[in-house]
Amino acid sequence: MWNDKGVGMSSRIIRPIEATDAAQFNAYRHRIADEPDNMVSLSAGEYTRTVDEEHARILTVIENPDQQTLVAESVDGTIIGSCACRGVDRPSLKHIVGLGIDIDQSHR
Repeated sequence: MWNDKGVGMSSRIIRPIEATDAAQFNAYRHRIADEPDNMVSLSAGEYTRTVDEEHARILTVIENPDQQTLVAESVDGTIIGSCACRGVDRPSLKHIVGLGIDIDQSHR
């Protein structure tokens, strides 16, 4: 866990995602996808994963040693960012990782 208490800034925490984050993370992902000119691979309305599907996806990430998702929380515990690392399952490509980072528009 990383905690930032910079001068004049509210505290933020970066931590591994947990299964209990499913509903809040799902709402966060919808906000990011629905943001105009978001620079991610989804447009408004295209993020259709349900909370149950989000929960299942989070469990998959937690159980897979080749994947990690971190979330950033504001001082009130709201998810305001995420960082996802996805390794490749093939032995010849174990040195490769996909990395995605997004931050809520209100915290950029």
